[in-house]
Amino acid sequence: MTKFLASEAEQAVLGAVFLEPSIFPELRLKPEYFYTEFHQEVFQVMQDLHEKEYPIDILTVFDKLPNPQDLPYLTELSGKMPTAQNVSFYARFIKEAYFNRKKHTIAKNYTDKPNEETEQRLREVLLTAEEEEKDQRDFMDLGQKFIERVYEEQHAYDDYMSTGFEVLDRVLDGLRLEELVIIGARPSVGKTAFAINLAYNIANSDMGVATLFSCEMSKEQIMNRTLSTMMGVNVSVWKDPYSRLNLKDKDRALRSFTHLNELAFHVVDKASPTVLDIEAEIIRNQKEYPDANQAIFIDYLGLMGSTGRYERKDLEIASITKGLKQLARKYRVCIVLLAQLSRSVEQRQDKRPMLSDLRDSGSIEQDADKIAFLYREDYYDRASQSNGAIEIIVAKNRNGSIGTVKLDFIKEYNKFAAPLLQKTANTAH
Repeated sequence: MTKFLASEAEQAVLGAVFLEPSIFPELRLKPEYFYTEFHQEVFQVMQDLHEKEYPIDILTVFDKLPNPQDLPYLTELSGKMPTAQNVSFYARFIKEAYFNRKKHTIAKNYTDKPNEETEQRLREVLLTAEEEEKDQRDFMDLGQKFIERVYEEQHAYDDYMSTGFEVLDRVLDGLRLEELVIIGARPSVGKTAFAINLAYNIANSDMGVATLFSCEMSKEQIMNRTLSTMMGVNVSVWKDPYSRLNLKDKDRALRSFTHLNELAFHVVDKASPTVLDIEAEIIRNQKEYPDANQAIFIDYLGLMGSTGRYERKDLEIASITKGLKQLARKYRVCIVLLAQLSRSVEQRQDKRPMLSDLRDSGSIEQDADKIAFLYREDYYDRASQSNGAIEIIVAKNRNGSIGTVKLDFIKEYNKFAAPLLQKTANTAH
């Protein structure tokens, strides 16, 4: 929320109280929630008058303020609202703006200098904000959004980000805000490559901000793989691009790098990011891109850290997945979490993954909105004639269908693509 909108909302609330003082206890506001210092003072006076059961009007408030020049402004406030009917909307506006300011400030401090005290302060603010949000018991806060989605085409996909693969979107229903999406596979099947492709597709289509937390690879390695995806060149060329790229490809590489650098695609190469680290990055993105959707990719669950101590690994995993799901809902972002599958999948004749193959799967399956697995026949059988085909097995989809989609995976280019037959069929239609 801009400072201008915050001030307008505050004026509306104060004006409504002057118009109808009986609404004061229903506001559930505190003086510190107001952004403008003078508005804080006015609301504090109103609160004192209410507690002492004195009338709240221009004269009683003016009498408690130190500056005689405040009277014209108070008079202006009293005329701001023709009715007090919508005051609850503006009060909620003020409350949300306050907690957003607090979270941004504390998260910035944590990013600049992480410590236990800052972490605890952020947790307290988030807990308080969560409790405040529970006061809203009906559906009125969803009314405007509902009307926009039903009647206005441009709002129909406000919470939707395409994977970049139409055939996959039809089954998976794309990536939605407030969702926790799990992508599981055995090592070296293509989890990281898939995440890079999805993140790049989202950023390149201007559907949102994509942030990839890389626990194993450096930012440079992720950049090289992304450039290979964009250019269709072998990942190995980046070991010695001077010798392995011809002049034409060097020009293409420079153009691709320039384009990549202009996208809202960010990489955080941190060995063991915690849920709090993810949260700090989400808040940072919201500050930099206040109106954009966000997709957060984490590579991968087994390498994430935690701030608590747990007797068993499954309890730690449960805490992480629950925390990530809460972040997805609280900040209205999509979180895509990569997960490594257990070896049990290799003991079966049919090695296509199942939900039970997720390590410590109970909490993962419960918290996830969508779960998809990657399967390559040539991973297990080098003599396979699958020609790089990879199956995306959608095993759980809370609000949609399940099924299997085939894509082409050109491993040396780090690139996923719709099979040629599917492309031809889509073009024909």
